[in-house]
Amino acid sequence: MWCLVDFSFIRSIVAGAYSTEGSSCYDPVSLILVDLFGSIEGCTMNKFHDILEEKYQGAPYRYFTGINNMCIPCEADFSNLRVRIGEERYDEILCVLVEIFL
Repeated sequence: MWCLVDFSFIRSIVAGAYSTEGSSCYDPVSLILVDLFGSIEGCTMNKFHDILEEKYQGAPYRYFTGINNMCIPCEADFSNLRVRIGEERYDEILCVLVEIFL
């Protein structure tokens, strides 16, 4: 089901929080989907991050979120995303994703 959904709308919503200058960053779509999958699994971000790093158990999550096996975001990357785009916008995106999921 997830492969049939176009999540690029997330990039449009958060585009104003990013600059064309600076170093590369993780795709906000990937980070938000990881957070969503962790919520669905009923895990804290700390626990789900451990799962994400596991070779086999985390593989499907890395695959569906587009995260490279060699460059898994740390917990701070998720916190930084929330700060960057704002809690209200973050919650709005998660609500839309939950509706899509349901």
